[in-house]
Amino acid sequence: MDMSNKPVREHFLDQVDRLIDWVALAPKMEAISARTRSSLPLAWVRMLLLARWYGLSDGTLREACDDRLSFRRFIGLAEQADAAALIGAYPDGLPDAPAEVQDLVNAVNAQIAARGFTMKAAGNGDPVLAATAAEHARDNEQISDTTLFQPGEMAKLLREAEPLLARAGAQMHDRPPTTGPGKPQARSVRETKAVSGVIEWPWGATTELREHLNIGRQFGFCPFARELQPYGHVSRKHAELLVYGDGIWVRDLGSSNGTFVNDDEVPKGQAYLIDVDSRIRFGPNFVLLLKLRQ
Repeated sequence: MDMSNKPVREHFLDQVDRLIDWVALAPKMEAISARTRSSLPLAWVRMLLLARWYGLSDGTLREACDDRLSFRRFIGLAEQADAAALIGAYPDGLPDAPAEVQDLVNAVNAQIAARGFTMKAAGNGDPVLAATAAEHARDNEQISDTTLFQPGEMAKLLREAEPLLARAGAQMHDRPPTTGPGKPQARSVRETKAVSGVIEWPWGATTELREHLNIGRQFGFCPFARELQPYGHVSRKHAELLVYGDGIWVRDLGSSNGTFVNDDEVPKGQAYLIDVDSRIRFGPNFVLLLKLRQ
């Protein structure tokens, strides 16, 4: 069966952002604002949810929002300079409104459940969305989780999705904003500057990553095949790295010994979003450092 049209798996935060009706949460936000006697920006609501979903304290939440592009994108502040002041002012634990905060979290969970999903922890402890039985059965009629892309197909699929993403952004932009204390503002749609990366190789050289790079020992497939020859556990066509949007994606190409990001294994045939400086390991002993730039 031809599964070449399977879409790249969405990042968890992109999934929940698409599922949640933020405008419908306005009464819950107003209740928190009334209890604390202060306005509650939507960005803080999103930070509150990040803390709950990822098990972060207030201090580690601020560090994570400052460090991770996916967190800043989720809270609506992709540019680090814009995010610093609002992240730094986030109130510690919203201690004066515990009941109202829990009521908002319950409303979010209810929305996600109504869309046919439930939240659970992945092997690395990060949250993931799992389809409920009915939703999962419907999905299985269309796609298979065992699909493998050919090298370069991930980039093609992402580029083909750009018109759809643009139309979705235009629809969000046209939605009339709500006003008043505690009510969410419509998120503005703007061009986001693509990141780039710098690879630090184990032999001491560095390479700037701006678009796409294949990793493997086959000559003609990877520009660093000669340097990789001593690493016998690296497959001939091991993995690919792709710069796209707010991060860098890595995908294992069915290698014999696996691809790992900070010791988390990349599932074969699936894309893994890297949005923070990371160690990428190919097989048991070939490690490169990837540092992100905006």
